[in-house]
Amino acid sequence: MDIKDKETRVKEGVNLLRQLQEVGISKDEPPYKEIQAKVSDWVKTGDPWQGKVEFFRYGRVAEILLPRKATAVASLALKMKPGLKLD
Repeated sequence: MDIKDKETRVKEGVNLLRQLQEVGISKDEPPYKEIQAKVSDWVKTGDPWQGKVEFFRYGRVAEILLPRKATAVASLALKMKPGLKLD
């Protein structure tokens, strides 16, 4: 199994955080900081992580995949929180 190198993890991690900023999420938001910490740990250790982080203020949930394998790409999907009703 080919393991993703640190340089690639840095590029993919920066890209995920940039995507959050591009949709208007501030670096000061606690969920942003939580994701930033997960990405930072992943970049340093290479240990994979998959999970969800809630953005209560925006009614969204970020589903995140930080993989170990070089053939998989880190991803973040910002989804509407289940059960949320739009008026």
